[in-house]
Amino acid sequence: MSGRSKEPASVFPQYLAATAANLATVTAGAALGWTSPAQPKLEAGEDNEGWIVLSSEETSWIGSLTPAGSVIGPILVGLLADRIGRKWTLLFTVCPALVSWIMLIFVDTLVLIYVARFILGIAVGMVYAVAPMYVGEIAESRIRGALGSFLQLLVVTGYLFEYCVGPYVTYTHLAIVSGCVPVMFAVSFVLFPESPYYLLARGRREEAARALQWLRGQSRAEVQEELDVIEVRLSLALRERTLNYKRLSKKR
Repeated sequence: MSGRSKEPASVFPQYLAATAANLATVTAGAALGWTSPAQPKLEAGEDNEGWIVLSSEETSWIGSLTPAGSVIGPILVGLLADRIGRKWTLLFTVCPALVSWIMLIFVDTLVLIYVARFILGIAVGMVYAVAPMYVGEIAESRIRGALGSFLQLLVVTGYLFEYCVGPYVTYTHLAIVSGCVPVMFAVSFVLFPESPYYLLARGRREEAARALQWLRGQSRAEVQEELDVIEVRLSLALRERTLNYKRLSKKR
């Protein structure tokens, strides 16, 4: 029997979507790397026009509050990712990131700097939790490992950005250019599709098919088999979750 063989899926849209999603991790790297160039400026009180001069102990707290805030991020992702989707949860991280950078530009008290850094940590924790989730769900298994490596690459890019720019600008200008990073991520990522796994889990099959068609560069007929496989996986996961819940209920 003759027939047209199935065209292999294109990897370019997947690389493009994974790169755009992981631009959020540049924000995380910039947030964590900001402390190094900002610390001497805050301790000297020169580049911030002398409105505040901090001790080394106070600036060490500024550095540690971002990792502390990142503990909250994954909890929020757990609440949001299955409700509004992986894509919009990732875009939501722009909100706390922007709020914190704006605070760092305008606040003039140590306590508010602490608050800003803690809020920025929440954004960092969310990015680390949801970016791998999105990339893992849009990628084919043959390139999933390669796309997963983008996270660390772009985190380091964020660090490098701060280390290269920070020494040559004032404290205020450093906060301004750092605040541009999440904006650039949002503009770059907003037009990319949602995770097909999430869309199918919410019963939005047609949207999932369109997302998969774009990500694979294939027709509806060509992605049908993968759609069916994803549905089976979701069904098995739901069944396993239900059985585990019943087992726990019986033990009580």
